[in-house]
Amino acid sequence: MSQVIFPGADRKRRPPPPTRSIIYYRGFGEDPCFYVAEISPDSSKHFVGSGWLLQAQADLDAASRIRGASTVQKSTVPGGGSFVDIKDPLGYNIRLLYGITFRQKEEQQQEKPKAVIFNSWEDNPRKGKFQRFDSGPSRIHKLGHYGFVVDRSQYESSVAWYLNTFSLASPDILYDQATGKDIMIFMHINKGDEFTDHHLLGHYYLEKKGWTNCWGVGRHLLGSQIFDYWLNPSGNVVEHYSDGDVVNDHTPAP
Repeated sequence: MSQVIFPGADRKRRPPPPTRSIIYYRGFGEDPCFYVAEISPDSSKHFVGSGWLLQAQADLDAASRIRGASTVQKSTVPGGGSFVDIKDPLGYNIRLLYGITFRQKEEQQQEKPKAVIFNSWEDNPRKGKFQRFDSGPSRIHKLGHYGFVVDRSQYESSVAWYLNTFSLASPDILYDQATGKDIMIFMHINKGDEFTDHHLLGHYYLEKKGWTNCWGVGRHLLGSQIFDYWLNPSGNVVEHYSDGDVVNDHTPAP
């Protein structure tokens, strides 16, 4: 879950009924919400923080003992459950949640788009059928990742805090030869042998609607997913991605 000021329109996120100052968005996947927008207190854009799901009540109890963490509290956002809030070294909020209620499989089935089946020179699973695409908003499945800029003086301490506080691993690091220091890192949840996320018709639809495309369509070199980046109404950058990479402990750096 990511919390920002304000959300973009014309992307296929489905908002449950809003409160007076907050809107919760979801996609067609299992998450009851994954993108939260609220009214800015000072008319400027802000990244407030993120929400991560935990696997056990014991993990939530342990999180409440992290220095500066809140007590365990009941969540009032879609999905319910309980949470603990902590601040990272930059002051961004991290909400750790457990016990949320996911959306029903039947409801997801009604909304998910039809899978696109590709033929290759070696294999042709799509026989006697033609590909047809409808112009419209991108169908959003989930929040895959988020990123933020760190002041150079706080980069190393921030990276150390995330790696030491959570079960994270780094599949890619960007190194600056001029300074001899790392300047960018990709992190993913470390589940050992289990594969997890590495970190476009919808493109043309947003162009026609007048939204600003700031990068893409392209394919990343750090990882290899297909991407495009857009500015939402408040100037925050939102990325669409597909063909996302999944990695585990044995995946070599590209």
